[in-house]
Amino acid sequence: MDKERECVVCYDRKVLAEYPDRPVTDACHHEQLVCRDCLQQSISSQSNGKVYNQIDCPTEGCGGRLAYADVQRWADHDTLVRQV
Repeated sequence: MDKERECVVCYDRKVLAEYPDRPVTDACHHEQLVCRDCLQQSISSQSNGKVYNQIDCPTEGCGGRLAYADVQRWADHDTLVRQV
């Protein structure tokens, strides 16, 4: 059976493949505790009224700011279109 982890945002138990396979930003030095779906939702909601370089990692206490390449890597298509 695949290993699972509980997302700290939605509290759903998901297989590890549903989490980022690398740190969200170069500044992140923590375990990936936010699933990809919640990461995308966080980027989308933070991008409303902000530019890409004002979006933070959603992991509590991290404070890592996403670079443009991070936004491109993790955001959903609709969010990317809004950022262009």
